[in-house]
Amino acid sequence: MWRIYKRGKVWWATKTVKGVRVRASTGCAGKAAASKVTEQWELEDADPRHRAAHETTLESALSALMADRRTRGRADGTISMYVQKSAHLVRLLGRETPLARVTAHTVDTYCATRLEEGAHRSTIGKELTTLRAALRLARRHGLFDRDVAEVLPIGWSAAYEPRT
Repeated sequence: MWRIYKRGKVWWATKTVKGVRVRASTGCAGKAAASKVTEQWELEDADPRHRAAHETTLESALSALMADRRTRGRADGTISMYVQKSAHLVRLLGRETPLARVTAHTVDTYCATRLEEGAHRSTIGKELTTLRAALRLARRHGLFDRDVAEVLPIGWSAAYEPRT
């Protein structure tokens, strides 16, 4: 349990871990804000998935997806499609974006941006499929702390039109 104290204008926190005193600045000038920071630290310490979601980047999750699909014997064309669709995800969402920051709002904004760029709805659907697969794999490995359905759009239509 963190104990907070004021040092100059900034609140600091201390706790003992395995007999060793650990000190850290909260970076906050107010006591209430400092308490919230230490509560966040406690949450991260208690839940490894929470911490992992903040440390794992989108790019590493997508790379893990490619490696997983290769080991499962997916066709080269399928791997190529994942690579191509991942490039758009990384470009717009950010290479170093932690998985914890991939939210429903982020994904909805991504879809709107891709539509503004002129991407077809079926193309965006494949990109969302790639993102879904990466997040599901990350969740399975304990690197993503939310349900994937919370993040992805509900009822996304690829506007498929069958040939006549």
